[in-house]
Amino acid sequence: MDQYVQSGLPQHAFCDSISLAYSTFSRWRQRLKIDATGHAGVPTSDLFVEVTDSPTADAVPPPVWDVELQLGQAMFLRLRTLLC
Repeated sequence: MDQYVQSGLPQHAFCDSISLAYSTFSRWRQRLKIDATGHAGVPTSDLFVEVTDSPTADAVPPPVWDVELQLGQAMFLRLRTLLC
């Protein structure tokens, strides 16, 4: 996207200049939510959350939990905590 913004070309012309399908360019532009000024619409800090395993002083022990992610085509990732 930086190359596109720096090129100053219209989207179709930019895609033609680097042999990129316009549909691919559009999909990534939408996915990255690039606005008219060339800046991402979602700050990187909002995309990630830090996960730690060290409890804080006032932390309450978590309940038993299960997480199941369906990855597609009968593939699953299952996570579970166990109370000792």
